[in-house]
Amino acid sequence: MFAREGLIALASTALAGLGIAALAAPAHADAAVTVGGNLTFNGALDEWEGASFDPGAVEGPTVTISFVATGLDRDAIWVAAGGMLTKTNGTVCDYTECEMAVNSSETFIIDPDASNSEISFYEAESYVIDGSFTVTYAPPSDDPGGSAPGPAPLMQQFPRPATGTCDEAQPEGLNWGGVPSGGWGESWAQWMNDGEGGDVCTRTLIYNASASAWEVD
Repeated sequence: MFAREGLIALASTALAGLGIAALAAPAHADAAVTVGGNLTFNGALDEWEGASFDPGAVEGPTVTISFVATGLDRDAIWVAAGGMLTKTNGTVCDYTECEMAVNSSETFIIDPDASNSEISFYEAESYVIDGSFTVTYAPPSDDPGGSAPGPAPLMQQFPRPATGTCDEAQPEGLNWGGVPSGGWGESWAQWMNDGEGGDVCTRTLIYNASASAWEVD
């Protein structure tokens, strides 16, 4: 088993199933991909089969990956991106550098060199999850120079607790770059309950370009 990195919010953690999504749509909408399906292990091929990728190809300055596939007997996966994706904490995703919780969503920055670049996944024992999707970098359309000013606002979400407050229930790993805990409100999100929707705790992080840091909005 490997050490868990801090989880980004669009995300659920394996503990609570968080969700993170790109918020305010920039002129060029940030991309989102859902990895679903019911996975089964094929020992002959050493791979997990049955994954679906919707859509199979995306363009944008960032991509939010929601890994909600069922059947995997691990609580985390690796994002294999060949350096074409980077976590918002600055970790470049090659093979085992970027860990992501199962039943979670996380936003990644797309490398400007990405063009139909394949993104795939491995589980903790290094068995491949069959299938992939591709990413292509596209700057915000309101930035004719082609240099994005920074990541778009990000929405962090996790399932609303049955008792207690959202602030009290905040999972670990959501305070990117030293942002404080708290600031959560209550809302509803479609990604809950296998896509049927449900109550969530939610807040938005914004990137302060002058301070080169994330802040709670």
